[in-house]
Amino acid sequence: MHMANTQDTCKETMKQHRIMLVDDHSLLRSGLVRVLCDEPDMTVCGEADTAQKAVSIIPECKPDLMIVDISLKDIDGLRLTKLVRRQHPAMRILVLSMHDQYLYAGKALRAGANGYLMKEETTERLIEAVRAVLAGRTWLSSEIRDQVLHTVSGPAEKAATCDRLSDRERQIFRFLGMGYGSRAIAHKLCISTKTVDTHRARIKVKLGIDSAPRLILAAAEWAHREGSVAPAL
Repeated sequence: MHMANTQDTCKETMKQHRIMLVDDHSLLRSGLVRVLCDEPDMTVCGEADTAQKAVSIIPECKPDLMIVDISLKDIDGLRLTKLVRRQHPAMRILVLSMHDQYLYAGKALRAGANGYLMKEETTERLIEAVRAVLAGRTWLSSEIRDQVLHTVSGPAEKAATCDRLSDRERQIFRFLGMGYGSRAIAHKLCISTKTVDTHRARIKVKLGIDSAPRLILAAAEWAHREGSVAPAL
């Protein structure tokens, strides 16, 4: 059920990340609201039990992150992810599902999700995944990360090299592969976040990569080949 005023149950501040929940189980949504709102920097700005409702309330809720289940009443969460990715390219998306990650994590990332988490995971793991995705990183469990990196990456990503990149673009590509978001990279290189984002766009064009999640995956795979030390995604 649509609850666009869910944020009333949380003490909202200017620094809080806005999160929208899309799941057709009301009890699960209620539990997620309690867990997320216990975090001082998070608030639940809206809920939906169907993909149609989710799309309709995004303009009102203005979420930074959407947590979506795969099994919904109208269309599945992967199709919803593709739709939202086209309409709201900057939004972060975390798929939270009971479906086997070995079968669906790769599909979720190909659809445009920024992470995949099993519902059986702990509350601590959920918060860890949410924070990683909000920070601009791609979240995958350590058990499937290598598998998904190889199966999700397209031919362009697998063959990605830095030969076509400038020195600055190569620096940024390496940091992306190590799990850093645009803001953290900007801080490390003493440049603006806007400049980092401009370089990211140029890197995508030069390497023939068509989405931000695939850029991160390509960078992570390249960093692994080059021997860069990367934190768990």
